[in-house]
Amino acid sequence: MAARPTTWATIARRLRRYVERARDLGAEQARIIRASDVVCAEWVRLKCQYGCAGYGTCLTCPPLTPTPAQTRRIVDEYSHLLLVHCTRGRSVSRLVLKLEREIFLDDHPKAFAWVAGPCQLCRNCDTDAPCLHGDRARPSMETCGIE
Repeated sequence: MAARPTTWATIARRLRRYVERARDLGAEQARIIRASDVVCAEWVRLKCQYGCAGYGTCLTCPPLTPTPAQTRRIVDEYSHLLLVHCTRGRSVSRLVLKLEREIFLDDHPKAFAWVAGPCQLCRNCDTDAPCLHGDRARPSMETCGIE
């Protein structure tokens, strides 16, 4: 007997617990989106290169992060993503890292968090050495070209 194809509604229902968990952790909003709906664009990364004084000064910033083309290929390895929104003043980084870990331990080995904004784990980042906080540092969506 052939397995029935999995529908969007079935997948969304199965992943709904992560939406609820994100809200329990303090997210203002969270929802499951199709990975194919994510737009990766070169212009987004240009805003880092020509608009941010931090360009090239951090391991989680360009040019040391995946390019938009690399990011597109990475996103294409997923079918669905969890999009989380936090209000100003709440650490989205801490929240998504906690979710990443929980989702990973819940038998989703590809769980990976992108954050928003610059890394704030170190006062000064030594771009010539391994990251001191590799367990917590993540690139932001915009540095990777996610629109």
